[in-house]
Amino acid sequence: MTMRSSLLFLSLCLLVFTVSACEDSPTSTSTRVGKMTVEEFRADLAFATWFDHSYTAYPTPDAQATFTSNVASIKSALDTSHSFLMVVKPSCTCERTQQTMPAVLKVLDEAGFPHSKIDIYVTDARLAGFDAVKNTHAPAITDAPVFIVMKGGVEKGRISDIPTNGQTVEQVLSSYFAAP
Repeated sequence: MTMRSSLLFLSLCLLVFTVSACEDSPTSTSTRVGKMTVEEFRADLAFATWFDHSYTAYPTPDAQATFTSNVASIKSALDTSHSFLMVVKPSCTCERTQQTMPAVLKVLDEAGFPHSKIDIYVTDARLAGFDAVKNTHAPAITDAPVFIVMKGGVEKGRISDIPTNGQTVEQVLSSYFAAP
């Protein structure tokens, strides 16, 4: 096998691994997809271990001051027309939901955002369970996780991946909640 063929084969294997890395966990005890409340989600034992640990650990001690400042900004910008939509793959081994969702919910909780205004749609690797909201946003929701700040039924911003531009989840959310 030539070097070029070996590299092509290795690249193909890596691509297959990457695409398949976001399958449902074979150890998941929850097969539920669809709409859930925050309380139902947190009570689901299939998610509790990773969720509770990450929720408690966020933010890190060295980021506490920035966290507190941004949460205060969100709290002052909140009004009754705000709502929040989450489409998540909690049984997914890709960890995007498992890293971002606890941080997002911790920020919302600390800001006093009412759970009654948070819609959580649980999906799986086949993206089942959120048809009710899949095409109601522009751009359409085509992958999970996605976290959307709404005001008066209008999308103000979304997080569709772990922020990688040096901003924290609370900094991104603060800018979305401040949007007119």
